[in-house]
Amino acid sequence: MTAPGPGEAPPSDNAEGGEQFQQRAGQAGRALRWLAARAAPAARRARAAVEQRRPQAERAARAAGERLEQAVEAAKPGLERLAGQAREAAAAARPQVERAARAAADRTREYAREHAPELRRAAARAAESTARAVTPPLLRPAVEALRSELRSRPAPAEGHRETPPGGAGDGGPADAPAAGTEPQAGREPRDRP
Repeated sequence: MTAPGPGEAPPSDNAEGGEQFQQRAGQAGRALRWLAARAAPAARRARAAVEQRRPQAERAARAAGERLEQAVEAAKPGLERLAGQAREAAAAARPQVERAARAAADRTREYAREHAPELRRAAARAAESTARAVTPPLLRPAVEALRSELRSRPAPAEGHRETPPGGAGDGGPADAPAAGTEPQAGREPRDRP
């Protein structure tokens, strides 16, 4: 049994079934043509109504745009006045803000002065922890020896800077290379007096 092709009636046991199919197909076709005939004028009327209202819609859109521009222009003086007031308020507040910032800086310096030993101990503990964490195991004995040597030295006086070991760091005779040594790479040899 094969399916009917286009334009063919489905097979039936009697010829009467094929005729009924054709009658119903014809009725459906007539109904679709009647519907299309009625829909076409309605579509034309709807299209005409849209075209008729288009100028009104365009005028309304232009009017809305103009009203928006007018509102923006009307708001400009008020916005400029508010911006001026904000600038004046900022200028008036500047001395107070500067005083508050100076006072906060002074309080911070005073706190640091009052708590200097505690801050130094905390910084030293943090440095030791960091040194332990980043020092390779082979170098830890050398780092421990250096740390114990630094602990055994007396603390420098306030505002005093230690000179680096072996010289003043000012290019004087203490900074000159020892006799028989080569100058360091990247440095020009100095003439000795």
